[in-house]
Amino acid sequence: MLSALSSLQPRQFLTQILNFALVLSTAFMLWKGLSVATDSPSPIVVVLSGSMEPAFQRGDLLSLWNRGMDTQIGEVVVYNVKGRTSLLFIGLLGGLGEGNSH
Repeated sequence: MLSALSSLQPRQFLTQILNFALVLSTAFMLWKGLSVATDSPSPIVVVLSGSMEPAFQRGDLLSLWNRGMDTQIGEVVVYNVKGRTSLLFIGLLGGLGEGNSH
């Protein structure tokens, strides 16, 4: 691979480097744009374990967004726990009854 790069003319070599930089900057801008639009530092995540099966399989891609504190039963809540590199996914199966004050 390096021999192929060394055989390029200086202008071709510079063009290859600029094209590579353009691809990287475009990917970064898309990621940051998604982060701003979803109000989430990680707008797309990969499911790492099978704990949410059958709804989500290991390896599935999930898109995340912060839409406030009003959640409904059946939704999935994602937590970013300090000291962990992965996110914690929790499915809401039920809520507190109306008579409870907790």
